[in-house]
Amino acid sequence: MKLKIVSNGYPKIFNLCNLSRNLSINSEIYLIKEDEEILLGFINHHALVYFCVEFADYSLQNYTKVKIPKAEKCIYLVRKWIKDPTSVSKEDLEAAYHAAYNTFAYASAGAANSAIEPDYAYYAFSVAVNTAVDAADYAGKKKVEEYIRQGEFILDYLKSGLYLFHLEK
Repeated sequence: MKLKIVSNGYPKIFNLCNLSRNLSINSEIYLIKEDEEILLGFINHHALVYFCVEFADYSLQNYTKVKIPKAEKCIYLVRKWIKDPTSVSKEDLEAAYHAAYNTFAYASAGAANSAIEPDYAYYAFSVAVNTAVDAADYAGKKKVEEYIRQGEFILDYLKSGLYLFHLEK
């Protein structure tokens, strides 16, 4: 499967395994089929925050398998923020960020920080991607399998059209 990502006006061609490693805010994602390109969707701030929190939660639930209440609370607050950014205060997100960070739950912490600060979203997303891959590797899974899982998750999100409900103002 070939995909094209256009970021800042520059197109790059990738396969599914490389999708999560090459996203950024304001990217356009296209599926390349034979001679045509099919627009799958756009990556905005909300989408990157969503991927951060989902990858953080997935690695905690499926690879780490350790209960980290502060990380779970952070994930809960970020998911609440994704549904309605006015439902969680900046102070609550900052407190959740610090609590999760202090328990070494960096992907969860990054998700909260990226909700607070859009300029941080790309970095936080990279942390979430790499944390999930490292956790998968530690759990005995192949890294490439986790990258493919992430790519499929992103494509499913775009195909669902959910990003349309998180368009930035």
